[in-house]
Amino acid sequence: MPQRNASLPFFIDPFFSMSASEPTSHKSGQLLSRSALAEKLGVPLKKVTGLLLDAGWIRQTDEGWELTKKGEFEGGQRKQSQKFGEYIVFPVSVLEHRIFASQISSMVSATELGKQLDLPARIINSVLMHAQLQVHHHKGWRLTEFGKKQGGHNHENPKTGVPWNTWPVSILKLPALQAILDSLKSSEIKFSEKVRKENLMALNGMSALHQDDQALINWCYLMGVTISRNVCLPEIKPFPTVWGEGDCYCDYWIPKAGLFIDVWSETLTPHAISAQLSREAYCNENNIDRIELKGPLTVKQLTDVLPKAFLQRSYVLD
Repeated sequence: MPQRNASLPFFIDPFFSMSASEPTSHKSGQLLSRSALAEKLGVPLKKVTGLLLDAGWIRQTDEGWELTKKGEFEGGQRKQSQKFGEYIVFPVSVLEHRIFASQISSMVSATELGKQLDLPARIINSVLMHAQLQVHHHKGWRLTEFGKKQGGHNHENPKTGVPWNTWPVSILKLPALQAILDSLKSSEIKFSEKVRKENLMALNGMSALHQDDQALINWCYLMGVTISRNVCLPEIKPFPTVWGEGDCYCDYWIPKAGLFIDVWSETLTPHAISAQLSREAYCNENNIDRIELKGPLTVKQLTDVLPKAFLQRSYVLD
């Protein structure tokens, strides 16, 4: 597992730390302090301390942390440092002990969360950002204080230095995250008269006319794509005389791709269907770049289709 740069600050809960901080690893490289164990496992120091307490390897005294006989049996040792005072270390082999086994499997990356939710890792990272759990940092991600409190752990790619995060599986139970994921799933719900009349809201606060509208706006927001709604086609030739007010407006305009988008939604009225077919003919005749998307739309479906369409128009997503 990629290691975090040792020069970066490390958050330590005062209750679970010694009166002075402890070094993250022993010079030999074969003995690991609690902090180093937490780093290797990709979990907070508090969690490792709790596991060692529950296993009976250490206990807390008025002076700090004390190694028990059981901890000694597992290879634990006491070390003395002029800078850090006395601290406890364990051989690196304890990482394979059963008390840590569940922790190794319980921390997941955005890619692994995406597999569970059937969503791309890029969307998951943006969702975590929208929930204020992480922030974009250069080409990677850093934890917020809120993300740290929810059990997130930061790592760095040892070759590139790009930061990334792992999360406890329980993060999916976070109410703020559940609300966002529910919003992304809403366009998969079967249309009903009740839903059509509701004023749906996208993640960026824009009102959505229907679920397909909500899905596309959400996708663009999470992918960092600038989108405009209801933009009039350029009048290269006179518009058809049969067009009424508003018939020249496509559903969406992607300025960086120079692309108009119309959506075949279940909410279209007969007049709207007629206007859309007329826009299609006008765009084909005048070489106006326009595509159509067939609803119901989902974030996953849009991820499969739109990046390729943008790339064909020399618009590469960051």
